[in-house]
Amino acid sequence: MKVYTLKREQLIRRPRQDVFQFFERPENLEEITPGNMGFVILTPRPILMRAGAVLDYTVRVLGVRIRWTTLIESYDPPERFTDVSIKGPYSFWHHTHTFEEVSE
Repeated sequence: MKVYTLKREQLIRRPRQDVFQFFERPENLEEITPGNMGFVILTPRPILMRAGAVLDYTVRVLGVRIRWTTLIESYDPPERFTDVSIKGPYSFWHHTHTFEEVSE
């Protein structure tokens, strides 16, 4: 299996704790995911973010609705969390969110 790496950085001028609290809430994925992906969370709310949490979604890929299940592999607030795909549109998905304080 060929593995691709995509790395993106984004500067958000807010305290790290505030930014982490936004991104750790799966409900916010519906707000920041492009509408054409048809992203819908199936996991009942409220969702407790923690290592071992399993989240179910559906997304639209080329017009076809696909179920996507991710596992929160690690959870270290307010520094990082990692989600991995258990079932979904990709054969391999390992996604780490890292939050750092920076000086401008």
